[in-house]
Amino acid sequence: ITADPDGRDVPIVDTELTADIYVDPADHAVAGIAAADFAADVERVTGRTPDVVNSTDDLGAVAVVIGTRGHSAGVETCLSESRIDGDQFRQRRESYVVETLQSPIEGVEACVLVPGSDRR
Repeated sequence: ITADPDGRDVPIVDTELTADIYVDPADHAVAGIAAADFAADVERVTGRTPDVVNSTDDLGAVAVVIGTRGHSAGVETCLSESRIDGDQFRQRRESYVVETLQSPIEGVEACVLVPGSDRR
């Protein structure tokens, strides 16, 4: 959380917008639970509730993409635009990373990518 963001920061909530949260409906159930819990946390902290969407076509200009490597179309799309070594990451157990991306999906200007290596 910062009151003075720079060009690499991705705003989850600001005066103009609330980021959407993407989770693939084909992903493990726990990914959907994580997305819903994160949306509830954002609402508790800011008073604004992000939309949880199941299609990258429904994302606005700023998004949080949550999911499991190999089980989420949105995660795979974003991984291809990231610095994360997806094959090496897949071999880890119970791991996740967080990376910010600029324009990873058509229509999305900025994204926070949170891929997990497995369903945990």
